[in-house]
Amino acid sequence: MNKNALSIFLLIIFDSFSILAVSQVHIHLEHSHHLTIPGVAITYLFGILSLNLLLYLFDTYPSQNRKSGLQLGWSILGASSISTAILPILFRSNDLNYSLFSVIIVGAISPLYLFFLRWAIWIPLLNKFGKQRILLLGDCEVISEMFCLFENHTQYQIDSLEMTPSRSLPWKEIIEIVSHNNISNICLSDLISIENDDLQYIIFLKMRGITIKNKSACYEEIHQKINLSTVQIGWFFNEKNFQTNVFDLRCKRIFDIILSALGLLILSPLVPIIWTLNLIFNPGPLIYHQIRVGYRGQNFEIYKFRSMIPNAENEGVVWASKNDQRVTLLGHWLRKTHIDELPQLWNIFCGEMSLVGPRPERPEWVEEIEKKIPFYNIRHNAKPGLTGWAQIKLLYVDSIDLTREKLEHDLYYLSRFSFVFDLAIVIQTFRNVFFAKGR
Repeated sequence: MNKNALSIFLLIIFDSFSILAVSQVHIHLEHSHHLTIPGVAITYLFGILSLNLLLYLFDTYPSQNRKSGLQLGWSILGASSISTAILPILFRSNDLNYSLFSVIIVGAISPLYLFFLRWAIWIPLLNKFGKQRILLLGDCEVISEMFCLFENHTQYQIDSLEMTPSRSLPWKEIIEIVSHNNISNICLSDLISIENDDLQYIIFLKMRGITIKNKSACYEEIHQKINLSTVQIGWFFNEKNFQTNVFDLRCKRIFDIILSALGLLILSPLVPIIWTLNLIFNPGPLIYHQIRVGYRGQNFEIYKFRSMIPNAENEGVVWASKNDQRVTLLGHWLRKTHIDELPQLWNIFCGEMSLVGPRPERPEWVEEIEKKIPFYNIRHNAKPGLTGWAQIKLLYVDSIDLTREKLEHDLYYLSRFSFVFDLAIVIQTFRNVFFAKGR
């Protein structure tokens, strides 16, 4: 577990105890005999879990670019307000009496308490003990590039050692710097060649818990995408990349079937409402279908709720832009909430798509893109997805340059595919939908 993941786990525990402390205020404001009711413990546990989930949805847990104090305060206030609104419902479900006064007190204390503990205690501790010290090795120009790679990520504290690529690595000096400065990571310039004599020192450091990576690997870890400008054919042969197992693939398909079936059941009552709104605000067919390139380059028909004016492509296929004039008022809302994509649950149920994977593109665009962007056809080795790593990282793609970056994210996902990674992407997608981070 890396330090960022560990800090998130510890902060969840930290928040849980904080919320438990606040709940004691509510308990003491009410009659003590309520504590003997069996459902109380479960009610408070559900309340703690729901607030933790809301804190996650409001993006209050550490990320590579942390929030300012004001942003953190607003996020905690939003999560606490919704949680306070849920509190009376939880108590009524267990036939518990409560006073409006106690709920107001808890609602006022929760955000102040959580914000104070995080701002006054947790963030200073994280800044002092949570940083990873990294040593950059390379010439002046490369170190400058690597410094730019890390400087916007506050969890790293940077040391550097300038050297020419032709010079032998000064391992004694490197080991001394690592020992005296508590270095946990070393990032090597791609131009530095490793000789046989260097291996004993590399193994010495790695066996003492020091992570050693080249610049390209550091780029992948920091940006969570592949750098197409530096990737070599040999990268695809790396034993750690593109390794999947049957268990993950079976779990993925079972997950697809269950969630798509549930989604179609939930969607069915909404169809008459969307149909009525479409009739009023967006006259024309409700369902729009297109040919897209799917698994192994095979074409298939994709379904969507129509969000553009009828005959939007009479003048030919064009890129959809961020403020596309062809998108209707209703269509803008459908896209913002991603509801326009929900008919693709049928594609998922039928096995043409998956919940998570690279988004399918139109054959006309694929033919053009493959001529301009290397390795683009590799993304067709997975079923296209309703959501994906590229979708949560890049909310809108309307150019070749952004398509290239999208492919970098897709290759990162494919090279590290696992069922757990899929679950993380689905959860992140729900958060984006919750905040209407659509197109």
